[in-house]
Amino acid sequence: MCGIAGAYQQDDGKVLVDTMTERLEHRGPDARGVVELVDPTTSVVLGHRRLSIIDPVAASDQPFSKHGLRLVYNGEVYNYRELREELQGLHARAGFVWLQPERRRQRGDPPPRSTRRPGRHRDRQRLVRVGLRKRVLALA
Repeated sequence: MCGIAGAYQQDDGKVLVDTMTERLEHRGPDARGVVELVDPTTSVVLGHRRLSIIDPVAASDQPFSKHGLRLVYNGEVYNYRELREELQGLHARAGFVWLQPERRRQRGDPPPRSTRRPGRHRDRQRLVRVGLRKRVLALA
């Protein structure tokens, strides 16, 4: 189930997101994470509550951080093994698999074969990606 929360340009954004994630405990009792990103002109706070189903290890707790980007994600990708295998076949490094669908969309590429198969369940998901260095705030 999980739950995500966020605040943009709020004076007490960290306090606000802390409160929101506490109220989302019923959606994700297994882990909680909050990250605050601040530079001279921008303030973004992201929060996440986690319900551990497939990968119940601390390394899977969110928000994720890599190369100046932060990500919170609400959903479950049940065909992650297929997607990882397919994306690695396209020379995508495993650590960057979560960015590949967005990059494919930006380039106008079709979705991976595994999400286009007839009768396949497509996961509903929510993604928030933030990178202050390049002024990126993507909500999907």
